[in-house]
Amino acid sequence: MGFLEPVAGMIDFEALEACVSRAEGGDRGAGVEARWALESLCTRRTRWQWIIHGETENYRLGVVRYYCGKGKFVKAKRYATCGRGDTAYASETGAAVKVKPMCCGYRLCPRWSRRYGRVALRRVNGHLAGAPHGAIDHIVLTQKVIDGEPLPVTRERFEKKWKRVYRAIRGQGMRSALVTYHVKRTRGEGWHYHAHVVVEWGAGIDAEVACLFVNKVWSVAVTSAGELSHPVFYRHVCEPGEAITALKGDGQGEFWSESKDGVAQCLQYCVRDVLQGCENWVEGVDTEDLTAEFAGSVDGAKLHRLYGEWRHDVENTDGVEEEEEEPGAGGTATEAEKEKARKKEKDGGLWVKLGSMDSVLLQACSGVTAMCEFLESLALSFFNRSAVFRRLSAVRRTFGG
Repeated sequence: MGFLEPVAGMIDFEALEACVSRAEGGDRGAGVEARWALESLCTRRTRWQWIIHGETENYRLGVVRYYCGKGKFVKAKRYATCGRGDTAYASETGAAVKVKPMCCGYRLCPRWSRRYGRVALRRVNGHLAGAPHGAIDHIVLTQKVIDGEPLPVTRERFEKKWKRVYRAIRGQGMRSALVTYHVKRTRGEGWHYHAHVVVEWGAGIDAEVACLFVNKVWSVAVTSAGELSHPVFYRHVCEPGEAITALKGDGQGEFWSESKDGVAQCLQYCVRDVLQGCENWVEGVDTEDLTAEFAGSVDGAKLHRLYGEWRHDVENTDGVEEEEEEPGAGGTATEAEKEKARKKEKDGGLWVKLGSMDSVLLQACSGVTAMCEFLESLALSFFNRSAVFRRLSAVRRTFGG
């Protein structure tokens, strides 16, 4: 088990990679060794991993064990190392900064599950930024929590009610809708499975009357299932209006800018709250059995659904920059790749690699001016009130940033 250097405490990732490959191939001895190493790696989270994952260390450890128990050691390694490869970049002129993520790509990850909603977010924002919109409401549909009920059964029970209420929403004049399913473990012994619905109503529709009708239909669906009825929560987000151009190019990465436009800002937080990842869901998922139950139901599940006009992509996506591999990474960049990079940089300069985000934080803590300036630019360029941004600000304060 020679993955940790005895003096520096560094991880030998080459040895770990070889062990994981053998374990994935069925080597039982390597499997035991890989599981021990990956669990150790997961518990030794870095400062940057804390910023992007939050206080989810116990849950993430449980997911690593879940993957190892399924013999998916490669997945377990990717999951445990999510965020360790994130890289900091600054433009040649210093006018812009960015973080290039290195994610695991699994929906059970607090970080990736948050980023998983970016396709839906960009599509919704693209429509709202490109054309006049109708009245928009945010509706929350909940059902009774039954102690001891398996999560798959809870989901099936909710889906039966949802099919009924969706017909009502569509019949009331829905133009578009975004639906996201959230699931949390309650303080008791059950799963709180519910849906957040952001609805855009068609022209001339009275939004309040439509929401009251949805409330009535959901109440009937709940009582028909033998559950106690309670009022549906809904809030009016905005009235019909012209295109909200402030939403153009707004993405779902860790770093985004809060709009100065009141309506756009309200929509930014409303839609992001709906598309939140599982970071805030897993506080009560504190045993291996619960982790396995949660993972088996959420991993691969379709948590976001788009209806109506929002289902279709928007052709004009100017200002939206996909987080791609750096042009020429791993080889020599061609002239075409260099030209593409120049066009993507607003001031005409190229991106300069500063190193991993953990390295940047470490050097900033030691007082390296360039790294301190990078973090300051990052904070000033992408201001918002998200949990990720608050944790980044807290880390900056520890070394006077």
